[in-house]
Amino acid sequence: DELNWVPLIHSCKRNQPMRLVHPYPVMVDPTRRMYPGAAASKGGFKAFERGDVEMHHFSFVRRSMRSKMNNVSNKQNHDGMVEFLQKFDSWEPKDGVIHPHPHGRRTFKFTSAVPNMFDIDIARPYPSWQG
Repeated sequence: DELNWVPLIHSCKRNQPMRLVHPYPVMVDPTRRMYPGAAASKGGFKAFERGDVEMHHFSFVRRSMRSKMNNVSNKQNHDGMVEFLQKFDSWEPKDGVIHPHPHGRRTFKFTSAVPNMFDIDIARPYPSWQG
């Protein structure tokens, strides 16, 4: 996803509000948006480019994809969740993009096999859509 940024480092103060869908200097998932406060207006906001810091989200690396889908904050927007869960367990990179959210289906156009540099156990002992 080349559009969204991820809040990385924030100062936290006692009684500081956590505000959802609050204006932020860059486009961020509204469920992850922190209140930048006065720091941003005083030059305290620093945007790191992907070449400096990159987040590996691992959205679909889960022991139970059903649990993940049932607990996402925007599941009311996932119009393809049932079909996604049915396809997930047999998915391979050659199958192309599958995604439960319409934005994800529009945004992501290809898949790539990459080295397993985090040594993630990718064995599939049981179908995740069964719970």
